[in-house]
Amino acid sequence: MLTVYRSNRAEFLARLLSRQLIEQQPGPLETVEVMVNTWPTSRWLGEQLAAANGISSLVRFPFPGSRLRQLVRQVLHLPAQEDDPWRAGQLVWAVLELLPELLEQPVAQPLQTWLTQREGTASGLTRDRWQLARTIADAMDDYALYRPDQLEQWKRPRPDDDWQPVLWRLLAQRLPRAPFGLQVREAVDRLRRGDVDPALLPERLRLFGISALAPVQVDLIQALSGLLEVEIYLLTPCPDLWQRCGSRRASLGDDWLVPPDGGWLAEAPRLEAVLGRMGAEFQQLLEGSGEAQLGSDARGSVCRFLQMAAAEERQPTLLDQLQQQLVDADSVPALERSSDDQSLLFSGGTGALAGGATGA
Repeated sequence: MLTVYRSNRAEFLARLLSRQLIEQQPGPLETVEVMVNTWPTSRWLGEQLAAANGISSLVRFPFPGSRLRQLVRQVLHLPAQEDDPWRAGQLVWAVLELLPELLEQPVAQPLQTWLTQREGTASGLTRDRWQLARTIADAMDDYALYRPDQLEQWKRPRPDDDWQPVLWRLLAQRLPRAPFGLQVREAVDRLRRGDVDPALLPERLRLFGISALAPVQVDLIQALSGLLEVEIYLLTPCPDLWQRCGSRRASLGDDWLVPPDGGWLAEAPRLEAVLGRMGAEFQQLLEGSGEAQLGSDARGSVCRFLQMAAAEERQPTLLDQLQQQLVDADSVPALERSSDDQSLLFSGGTGALAGGATGA
């Protein structure tokens, strides 16, 4: 099951996670994993959990890239500690070894010209040859994660192929494993067929504060949610940012894989468009495939700033009201600011970066 908890305050999500750890209490020797995007987030979240629950022990904060790769290896029964030969740091050596063979082919004439202009009569491993190989390896590494469809097409030779498909096929013949994006597709197929032993997988996956993943990673998470509990603690300006752009969503229909062109931003209020594009597109990926549709959600106090201000027996600040308008545009008819309200301040000065706004 896939559950998404949304809020525009990270501390509220942290409180919710701490409560979940109390209600779904792990065993005394069980390690809890919460995937985060940055090391500072892991430090902050660990401190929040310790403050809320009195202890934060045996909690790990892996990055989603490395953790999802481990899960793919488990599903495909691959060695757990094996290095991925398609990662740029490993792939650069294979590219260097295959460059001479590639440069002999007519399609590689642009590369040969580039090297000749820079290397001259030098032989062996030069700085320019290394930089070229590293740049190619970085691009192939990105293709493996973000363009698996392109790699699938490159498997079949075509008369008009450029040097990139030719090099990729040489690499695919040489390296022992498929690129990560193609491994994910095989793993997703197995998960959806039910051809995976649940004992190989953890009971629960938690992702905190992650607002962007590659489409293949989202596919993997959706497929895993059919066998285990997946909880996503999503930081977003408002719970329904993507749904507010209804005409854009309706125009996509079932063709959800079409990359967002940014045109839907014109249909959203400016503040939502500026602050929420990444989160909205991420939510499109989460909801769009049809394999793991998210149902209607009950929005509780996790985004109710005016009610929280009343519970604290104080008047809502200007920042509270602005945040509440992002959550529900009709909830605050007109913004009101008291004379001593300093929750939102604007400063001005010379230079492009001198002015700005701060929220307290």
